[in-house]
Amino acid sequence: MSDDNLNKKSAEFFETNAISYSQENYNKTLNIFMFERMKSVLNMTRKNLKYENSIIMDIGCGSGEINLELARLGYDGEGIDISETMINLSKKKLENYPKWQFDVGSVLDYSFEKKYDLVIASGLIEYFKDEDIVLDKLYEILKPKGILIINISNLFGYSTALNYLTYFLKKN
Repeated sequence: MSDDNLNKKSAEFFETNAISYSQENYNKTLNIFMFERMKSVLNMTRKNLKYENSIIMDIGCGSGEINLELARLGYDGEGIDISETMINLSKKKLENYPKWQFDVGSVLDYSFEKKYDLVIASGLIEYFKDEDIVLDKLYEILKPKGILIINISNLFGYSTALNYLTYFLKKN
């Protein structure tokens, strides 16, 4: 399956499930894993990124839960997601934080206009057939000495993403 087909399937899934994803995935009582994942991203950000003039890009930002918590901590940034419904949820959640901007797009074809101090790719890379292309794009938009946070967070991601032992299987 090509990355274009994976993008299309991902977009269809998240369009269909955006509301339930937003309501359930970062609820500590319903999904402790996603809640802990968010806490890890927030802790890494606080530990490694200065506030002054730092700009964050969250690729695959979903419905904006991580972005909302980052905004509450005083960070500014942008988010993209392949799902228009997810982006609309993000915009609504962060409507009181005008320094956060959101747009629909995929990491592979989005026209990034600047470089970022921090790039978050949380639960993203496992949706692509070729991780190297995605990693190249992520590094391309990082400022020198920028910080990249990647995590793999779904059932298929654990068994396949960034695992060269399954490279052959993924290619075929």
